[in-house]
Amino acid sequence: RGVAGPGIGVVTACPMDPAAPEAVHRILHELHTHPPTSAAAEALESRHFDALLDAAMDGGGAEGRVLSPLLSSSAAAVGAACGMAELGPEDVVLDVGCGDGRVAVALAEGAGCACVGVDVSEDCVRVARSLAEARGLQPSRVRFECVDATDPAQLAAALGGAVVTVAYLFVHTPLLREVVPSIVAALGGRSLALVTNTFHPEDLEAV
Repeated sequence: RGVAGPGIGVVTACPMDPAAPEAVHRILHELHTHPPTSAAAEALESRHFDALLDAAMDGGGAEGRVLSPLLSSSAAAVGAACGMAELGPEDVVLDVGCGDGRVAVALAEGAGCACVGVDVSEDCVRVARSLAEARGLQPSRVRFECVDATDPAQLAAALGGAVVTVAYLFVHTPLLREVVPSIVAALGGRSLALVTNTFHPEDLEAV
């Protein structure tokens, strides 16, 4: 499962509930259709877009910059990712560029895994934490941290020793070239499964 490359390999998964991909699909569809933090999510999209424009105009060096546009993963894609990665209760998923937290919440609820979502946007993390709280999820199941995922030291500190088995990324290809080596470094070279959505690293071989 995932993508093979330096520090990235196939991980033997624990037995997966065969209903998990369908459950993840259903939960994320529900969150897309009736998000409990809809007003906050709409405001977030507007602020995120404005921040992206500001970062582009000043060369990307502004504090509070964003690394990628706010992209919503479809319920079908995330359900398929759950099945591809054979997610189960023993897995820990790193959701890079977690946005408003819907994917991490859906994976935790539907597959029973633990999730750590990271995003460079404080606004995204604030909304994601509100969503997890609204769904009654404890930080031991889902937590969100504001870090720059291209910085291995920041990423390692955010993970706090969590043994990540799967990384989920829905970010543009240029950012993947920075983030993938950062993940490998942050995990100290441990193997993991890398699941990318739509945009894929050009120099890694899918398995």
